[in-house]
Order: sequence, then C-alpha cells, then structure tokens
Amino acid sequence: MKKISVVVPVYNVECFLAQCLNSLMCQTYKNLEIIIVDDESVDNSAYVYNKYANVDKRIKIIKQKNAGVSAARNAGLRAATGDYVHFIDSDDYISLDYYEKMMSLANLYNPDILAGGVVSQNGNLYNIQYKFCLVLTTLVEKFSVTNALSNCVVWRYLFKRDFLLCNNLWFEVGRIFEDILFMPNAVLLADSIITVPDANYFYVFNENSLLNKRYSPNHQKQYEFAEQRRKEFINKHNLQKVIEKSQRNKVCIYKIIAFKIFKTVVSYDTNEKKYYLFGMRIMKRYLK
Repeated sequence: MKKISVVVPVYNVECFLAQCLNSLMCQTYKNLEIIIVDDESVDNSAYVYNKYANVDKRIKIIKQKNAGVSAARNAGLRAATGDYVHFIDSDDYISLDYYEKMMSLANLYNPDILAGGVVSQNGNLYNIQYKFCLVLTTLVEKFSVTNALSNCVVWRYLFKRDFLLCNNLWFEVGRIFEDILFMPNAVLLADSIITVPDANYFYVFNENSLLNKRYSPNHQKQYEFAEQRRKEFINKHNLQKVIEKSQRNKVCIYKIIAFKIFKTVVSYDTNEKKYYLFGMRIMKRYLK
C-alpha cells in the first residue's frame, strides 16, 4: 500500500488547526505520515498539534525559525518518506475519503500528479469539480483541464515524491504567491496527470492569512514578480490560447470578484485602493 506524506505548514492557526488535523486523522486511507512544520507560531497552535500528536503516532513535528510557508513546505518535503506528497494548508480540510479516492487511481495509473476538486466555504468562486477520471499527457490537456495557469494553488494536487525530487521542484523561499512560481513547472514536467472525481478539498477563508491581509508595498511587488514569471512561462511554451480560453470561461467569476472588491475597498486607504485596482487591471488584461 502506497504511503502519503501530508505536509502541514503551521503559523498562528489555532482556530483552524483542529478541523484540519481531524480530517487527516480520520481518513479512510490509513497509510499516512502527517508532517507538521511549525513556522515559529506565537499563538496556541503548538498546544493544538501536540494534543493530536500524543494520540496519533503518524504525526511528526518539525519546528523552524520563522521563514515562511515555502521554507516550511520544503522542510516537510525533505522529511517525507511517502510515495506521494500532499501540501495542505492548515486552515483548510479534506473529505474523509479524499486519500482513498486519490490512491485508488494512483494504483491504476501511477501518475506524477493527481488533481482533486475544491469546495469553497465562502461561496462558489473557487469551486472546482471533476466529473470524470481523465488521463492528461499533452501540454495543452494538462494546462487546459487543470487550469493550473490561472488557478495556481498547490493544495489541489498530490505529487509523486520521486517526481518532485528528481526534477528539483522546490518552493522559492522568501516569496509569497509561491504557488504561481511552482505549479506551472510541475505541470509542465509531469508525464501524466490524473483528475480525481469526488475527492474534495475544502478551502476555508482565513482573513489573517498572508494573502488576505491588507495592503503592503511588498505584497504588490511580490505579486508583480509572480505575474511576470507566469507571463514569461506562457510565452515561452506558447500557451496563450490555453490561458485565453481559461480566462474566457472565468469572465463571470471575475466580474463577481471585481464587484465584491469595489464594495470592500471604498473605505480603504489610498495605497490599498491602488493595490486592488492593480489586480483588477491584471484581470482586464486577460478579459478582452
């Protein structure tokens, strides 16, 4: 039976962590190692995960000086011994048969990457569902079906550990929007990607997470850097038509996002308004 290494970066998530760990410990698929990487939390997160570690020997704990989620994921990957690796955010959770559904197809097809669905607790903006198991091998198939150039989130996927290590796929330390820098290369290099129906990852909006915090000049610079890298990748591999089709399918969603942003930022300070307007200009660039 293949083993899954679940990497859980933890930083000040005491209000969410129990739900995440409960969903992991109660999985119908039991051959797991759960690697908690504490990025120097200053709240009661350690109390929460130690309580679970005392009753489940599959939980391993790594502590590091505060270096960000990329460093935490890299530390977890270095410590992993499983056949597949899943990077789950500690404020989210998964369906109790998530890994069972993933591994049933992993055993059949032995893919480099498995892609599951997403259910957002905050409406339908981030919902992704696969109705069929698809074997994706061509460049266009992999990017158009996964939408990995527009929805660059690493937690939607399970990765074969040897695939990551052999291709030197690590997260760039010191960067935010790190998934935008990681996912395109992972999808590009994968020999095959499998879509997994009914394997649901539940995304929970955490207003205190790094990406949901209010404006900072560094936040905008990091976004510009990641967006430029993504654009260079698209041009290098001639994926303009794939991204245009993906963005056309998302027109209604982006209109909803823009409307919600407009309602929200009217009370923000000038710098934060500029930051959100910058993001809306990026949307407009792809929505002719």
